[in-house]
This record gives sequence, C-alpha cells and structure tokens, in this order.
Amino acid sequence: MIIQKGDFMKSGFTMAEVLITLGIIGIIAAMTLPTVITNYKKMRTLTVLKRAYSDISNLFLDFKTDTGCYDYLNNCFPGWGEFRDEFAKYLHNKRGFHDKFSVYNAQIPINRLEGGYGGLRSYYPTNIEESQNRLLVAPNGTYILGLELNQDDNYYQLDNNGLANPPNYFRAMIFIYTDPNMVRWVLDKKATKNTPTLGKEIFNLFIMADGQIIPNGSSKCSVISSWNYHCQNWEVMQTCNKDNTYYRNGYGCLARIIGDGWQIKYY
Repeated sequence: MIIQKGDFMKSGFTMAEVLITLGIIGIIAAMTLPTVITNYKKMRTLTVLKRAYSDISNLFLDFKTDTGCYDYLNNCFPGWGEFRDEFAKYLHNKRGFHDKFSVYNAQIPINRLEGGYGGLRSYYPTNIEESQNRLLVAPNGTYILGLELNQDDNYYQLDNNGLANPPNYFRAMIFIYTDPNMVRWVLDKKATKNTPTLGKEIFNLFIMADGQIIPNGSSKCSVISSWNYHCQNWEVMQTCNKDNTYYRNGYGCLARIIGDGWQIKYY
C-alpha cells in the first residue's frame, strides 16, 4: 500500500495485510512441519540403524576370533542359549556395552507397525548367571541391543524344508532399539503411550548356526508361518506393511530397508 504525505511517498502494509501474510505462513508451516519432522526421524533412525548393523557384524567377527570359533557355532556352543549368553558377556565385559537399568526384569511393551499391541520383550542383567535374554546399551549410547533366544530355536531352522546338514538353527535373535531414551522412559515408567514400534524404533535380525547374519524379512526367511514363525519373508508374509494387521507386522522391516538401499519407504 502507498501512503502519501506532503511531497513524500512511503510504502507500507496495513495491520490486516500483515496478519493475512502471517496466517498464510502459519498454514504452510502447519502443512509441511509434520513431513519435515517425520523425514528427520527417518534420517536419524537410518543413521543409527546402519551403525548398529555394521557394529553387530564386526563385533560378531571379533567374537569368533576371540573365542577361536570360526565354524559351525553349535560345535563351540552346543548348549541352548549358550552362544547368546557368551556373546552378551563378550559385549559387556570386553567391548564396553552396559546394562545400567533401574529394573531387574526389564519388560518393554512394543507396538506393531500398524499400531496394534505387539507384546512384551523381557530382559535380565548380565550379572544373572542363568541363561536369560539380555539388554545392552552401546558404548556411545546411540542404540540398545536386545539379545534373545526363543525356547523353540533348537527346532526352527532357516531352511524351510529342514534338510540342511548340519541343521542351520537360530543361535541368537537380536533386536536393535534405535531410540534409547524411549526405552529408558518406558522402563522408568515415565511413558505410558509412547512405546517403541516395530519398523520405526525396533528392528530385528538373527545370527545363524552357520555364522550368517540374517535380517528379519529376508528372502531367505520362511514363506509359511508354521515352518518358522520367527523369520518370515516380508514380501510374502507382509511383515512390513503399515496397513496390515498381521500379528508379526513390523518384524520384517530391516530386510525391506536394506533391500530399498537403506531407505524407509513404507511410512
């Protein structure tokens, strides 16, 4: 708007024009801010996840060198849960991982990818001698590992028809928690709704008896749930689909991310 006074010409805006402009800016910001925040969270998650995945691969190689176990894991650690327990102790005692939580039995409720309840993950400190699942914080504090083993892991094999010789059993099931603060809030009872979600803050992989590291959802995993309900091909079983209500939804997202060139495209 042009304002004339005497021989001078001044340009300026009325209060109404300023308010309208600010309102438009506010609307645009409200429309774009959720996308900006989501993309930032994805980038952060991918950075942490890639680091954790690389760390696990390298630490597992170092563990095999440290123990002299270069071959079939069952030959070195034949007992149920023995490899998981020894690997957890190695991470804790020699590689700087710690389990400083305020609870004895750490129970973490999780959500499936589409938002449904995904159950509880339970962990114990490494100073508990009996064979138990372990929850360990990385030395740099950027991620947490849940080292688990199911009671049926001496039955289920990676090979669908079970014909591998020797049997390729699951030796450890590892969960990567990419948001340590969320885990701490849940364990300290400070968060009741903001629980970790599979495929967003939790990702899953396996260490096999033959030494392979298999991301859950891999094409090497089962396409029939009765053969192996742990490791299921995400494309066939739809275990990484934000619209699927399958009770395993979210478990297969690590394989999908890797297959998409380390990108999160499913939400």
